[in-house]
Amino acid sequence: MLNCSMEKILIITAIIVLFNVHDGLLLSNADDTSSTDNNSTINHDTNRLPVGFQILKKIIDGIRLKLLDRITDLIQDIGNKTDVEKLKQCYNSEFGNHDLNIFQLPIRDVIYKYFTSDEHKDLMKDRKKIRKVLITFAHNVRELLHMIRKCLIAPYEEQMVMGITTLSHLNDDEYQGMQNPQLSSSIFGNFTDHIIPHSKVFKNKPQKSCQDPGTKVSIPSEFDWNKMGKVTPIRQQNTCGSCFIFAAVSVVESAILINGKNKLKPEQVDLSEQAILNCLPPNTCRVGGWPTEAWKVMKKRGIVDEKHSPYESRKSHRGCKRYPKSKINYKITDWCGNMNNDEEFIQRFIMKNGPVFAAVDAESSAWKHVKGVYRAHCGQTLSHAIVITGWTKDYWIIKNSWGRNWGVNGYLHLPRGQNKCGINKAMGIAFGKNT
Repeated sequence: MLNCSMEKILIITAIIVLFNVHDGLLLSNADDTSSTDNNSTINHDTNRLPVGFQILKKIIDGIRLKLLDRITDLIQDIGNKTDVEKLKQCYNSEFGNHDLNIFQLPIRDVIYKYFTSDEHKDLMKDRKKIRKVLITFAHNVRELLHMIRKCLIAPYEEQMVMGITTLSHLNDDEYQGMQNPQLSSSIFGNFTDHIIPHSKVFKNKPQKSCQDPGTKVSIPSEFDWNKMGKVTPIRQQNTCGSCFIFAAVSVVESAILINGKNKLKPEQVDLSEQAILNCLPPNTCRVGGWPTEAWKVMKKRGIVDEKHSPYESRKSHRGCKRYPKSKINYKITDWCGNMNNDEEFIQRFIMKNGPVFAAVDAESSAWKHVKGVYRAHCGQTLSHAIVITGWTKDYWIIKNSWGRNWGVNGYLHLPRGQNKCGINKAMGIAFGKNT
């Protein structure tokens, strides 16, 4: 059985060999590669490997060369026709501390940096999924290139910056697994305007409507709780439909930073999403839920620090249990929620109370690639819970739970004034007190 070091060598070698197949292509259009015979390249490289490395042969044999051809052609076509400044309108190569520029780097280097980054290095541990993940990444790069090419000829107001993100290795089923079907379920259809009733776990007791602070409140053109140090760092939900838990927890974390008696910094507040997930139904990762469900667990059982129940991306076998009391003396007392909101009401409410839960239609695969303002098509069927922390003159500032290497350091800008992706349809917040 291969040890960890051997497994890492295996994956790195697989990436280098795999993406040098087919005439040494999948390099940027700036690379000058010579032509070689494909089969001899494969056999030569695999025959030199130790016995335990023959898995490489299976990986390479399973790769569809037509896919590699198409990616290479797209890179060369876009690179030859586009100057650097124009490309910036549609493409951002930043990925944490790495530059994953598919137009300048050999694609094998891009792949290596992606899969050895802190956020994805665990993917190398499962040898059975290596081939599938690499092919999925290649498909997503091809999709990204097609979108970049369309973006470059689109009117400026329809262009959006895209690139490789923390979701670039996910296939469609895995991405859809991150969605939250409960947000668009029949329960949602039964909600009356301005009231979000509890689901069965709340015994159908209607919850309070969020009260308008008053129309006399002056709304500035720009406002952001994050800039004021009242928003905790970006988290990562992975392939579990737990976005509603992350949104609910983030709202509470901001409430602690804004209203807590201790002057804490954002990095000092990290509450456990797992402790909540463990107290919800077994199929929660698959079907999702509403933040009110998370707030009820927090109210009943108290808030838990992340270190006492680290996130596992699934319901833990440990189940719902008591954890050590949080170092933060804060108790959830109530919450409110509204449907079909006026934009100015949302702004006034955020200014007075802090960041709020909201939801958007995020089913389009374009969301996987976004690195700035989201301008692609989206409907009004809510599928993903997020947090609105503020706004600019033209955009909502949205905190997401897909890691720092998605969007703008984990944040999204969504156009205002048009209920883009259904952003105005649902809003809520939890209230608490210092203990």
